[in-house]
Amino acid sequence: MSTKPVKIQWHAYFAQVMEKVCTRRNFLVEREQEVAKMPLKIDLIVIRKKDIEYTGLKPPYSYFNDINVIEFKSKTDVFDWNDLYQLEIYGRLYGLSRNIEARNKISFWSVASHFTEKYHKSLKETGVKLEQLDRGLSCGTVAGFDYYETDLVTLPFTKEYYPFHLFSKNEENVRKLLEKSIDDPVDGIDYKDEMIFLYNKMYREVLIMKLLDPFEAGCDEEGLKDLFLGEPLGDRLMKKWKKEIIKKIGKDEVISELGEDELLKTLITRLGKKKLQEMLDKTDQNLKD
Repeated sequence: MSTKPVKIQWHAYFAQVMEKVCTRRNFLVEREQEVAKMPLKIDLIVIRKKDIEYTGLKPPYSYFNDINVIEFKSKTDVFDWNDLYQLEIYGRLYGLSRNIEARNKISFWSVASHFTEKYHKSLKETGVKLEQLDRGLSCGTVAGFDYYETDLVTLPFTKEYYPFHLFSKNEENVRKLLEKSIDDPVDGIDYKDEMIFLYNKMYREVLIMKLLDPFEAGCDEEGLKDLFLGEPLGDRLMKKWKKEIIKKIGKDEVISELGEDELLKTLITRLGKKKLQEMLDKTDQNLKD
């Protein structure tokens, strides 16, 4: 049976994961904020709370400014010269809309798996020099605003960067992340559901390699039920593959689970006693013949 591939909404999942990860570190997160009368929306904004004293933060969170405007590109997309323009415009408009006069309170972040040559040329032409802060993380200044370039492919494979690797084009790091989350479930607690959904096949491969079933690997049973049986995915799966599901479970097992009394009541309600009796008589006759 051929099925059309599901288009993954990478931006939504990135924002969803980062919101959980950053909220756990006491940052305030805003998603898809409109910054003008035109339909302009910033992917993600991470904000330091004024009443929180931030201590013990590690990169990249230790570099977060009061306001952090983040432009994310999925693993199937690229960060180009025009995206840099767009990020700067969005940041400026956000500052204007919130009446933030000091540019040093706003930082721009580009998060992507690939940056084009035209983008690098645009940086050079405008005199932006990037200083490497960590492998895959560089900083410079764009029009008076701090600017951070985050290369998802080359980031270090450390705990603080785990949620970023989930959206990387580097499949080796994605697999390592799945293995790590299975070995140490607490490390992936903020993005377990997204991990299973986005990399279902790879996740199953890792489980098989480790000779584990999902529950032995620390997966939450209720969470898995919500993910695969809840709205809206569950209804689509049930309707699309109900025959395959029944075949996999087995008709006898389905009947046993329903119970003979419940099954009989359902048939009587749907067909009526007379129709059901006719069908029974016909079936009985066919068996005798």
